[in-house]
Amino acid sequence: MINIEDELEIIKAEKNGTAIVADQTEFPIYLYSSEKTLFIAFPLHDGTFDYTGFLSSSPRAVKYCKDIFEYYWSRTNIISAAEIVNRHYKYLEYFGYH
Repeated sequence: MINIEDELEIIKAEKNGTAIVADQTEFPIYLYSSEKTLFIAFPLHDGTFDYTGFLSSSPRAVKYCKDIFEYYWSRTNIISAAEIVNRHYKYLEYFGYH
């Protein structure tokens, strides 16, 4: 499950420019991936995500997520890091983190 430390690392990476984030309305999964590790979560019936998801460092799983990412990346709109940081802060506030 993604935790507050993971969320803060994502914010930090986005803020310092080591991550590029895009907005995709037709992206049916939550995906965080590096070259060696991935976290993937799938939507529930009500459209929210099951953030317990799956965490793996298996090369096969990382390749699978890379393929998914590349498929959807070609259909995205890049959004500013400031907007993403703002979205993450709202997410953290929603779950009671300040």
